Amino acid sequence: DYGQRQRDDHHQDRPDGHPWCGPPGRCRGRPVSYLTASFRGVEFDVVDVSHPAGRKVLVHELPYRDETITDDLGVAEGPVTLTGVIAGAGYEVRRDRLVNALEEPGPGVLIHPTRGRMEVVAEPATVSESNQTVTFALSFRLPPELSDRHGRLLHR
Repeated sequence: DYGQRQRDDHHQDRPDGHPWCGPPGRCRGRPVSYLTASFRGVEFDVVDVSHPAGRKVLVHELPYRDETITDDLGVAEGPVTLTGVIAGAGYEVRRDRLVNALEEPGPGVLIHPTRGRMEVVAEPATVSESNQTVTFALSFRLPPELSDRHGRLLHR
């Protein structure tokens, strides 16, 4: 459970629609229901998201034998990564606000487009700029106090 999700059309506040999807309410011809992404209150568009799923497995390969031994180390937890974009007139102000938010110490609130509200710590980001468009390669992790020593989410 990723918390209470309020599904909205992620383009409803944009009269021209999303630069990659077209008119509001549809993305590549399909209806969309994503949350508007933000970190510490700074909104940005999201092109791509990823996160690990499955199990962590330690594989032991034995010399001179045609077999392996595996140890199950629990649920695969790792960074949540997003490719964020800020574009258009006045992009510099939003870019600077997001950079400042990423540089603040401690956990902050990420509104993930599909997982909802998450309290996370920002890892170093990569920022690329071209033609009034800024692309952010963002990576976030759960803060230590929200996960146990095995990386599992603790409920508050």
